[in-house]
Amino acid sequence: MLCASDVEARAVDLSSRLEAASGLDDAERVDALRALERLGCVVTAAQAHLSRELDESQRAAQADAGVPAARQGAGVADQVARARRESPHRGRQHLGLAKVVARELLHVVGLAGGPHHRVEGDDRRP
Repeated sequence: MLCASDVEARAVDLSSRLEAASGLDDAERVDALRALERLGCVVTAAQAHLSRELDESQRAAQADAGVPAARQGAGVADQVARARRESPHRGRQHLGLAKVVARELLHVVGLAGGPHHRVEGDDRRP
């Protein structure tokens, strides 16, 4: 499970390691840069995953509360933006991309299953 306090503790630990010289040789620096790039990619994927989960959860709660379908999801992008310390516009972009990536990955997984494999919720024909 991914919880904010664990992520924050790791961020603090990594930040504290930047206060002194690394003590790495050049090959180790290159390896560390590569590992940090991978970490950045994983963080981006985690943000997208959690943004999509937040959207789904909020929409379900709003549907249960009787909010009309056209208004469900209102405010989610703003929550994403605030959490990421970004503008509302960027929050909408991040949430939109997270939803597209999730949908497209499901489609790709469906294609990998063969021409007759169908992914639940995907109405497109392979």
